[in-house]
Amino acid sequence: MHHDIKIHTDHFAPTATGMKRAELQYNDRDYQRGDTVTMREVHAGRLTGAKVMVLITHIIHHAEFPEGLPLGWCMFSHIPTDDSIAQ
Repeated sequence: MHHDIKIHTDHFAPTATGMKRAELQYNDRDYQRGDTVTMREVHAGRLTGAKVMVLITHIIHHAEFPEGLPLGWCMFSHIPTDDSIAQ
């Protein structure tokens, strides 16, 4: 499955360069290992047009780590995809 999300400017650059490889997200999209995610940069409440695509390689749900993740949240690890060039 593919997901399209917004990411604040402060987190976009480290994600686009590969320095940031994990994402804490409210799991309203049923994220799963193997899913792809397009992250679109948002600055001052507006989309900048920059985006990066990643592949989810690992995911932890609340049920697996209830003392660390609030109910309904997940943490996923990701790697850049071949289409991940920031645009």
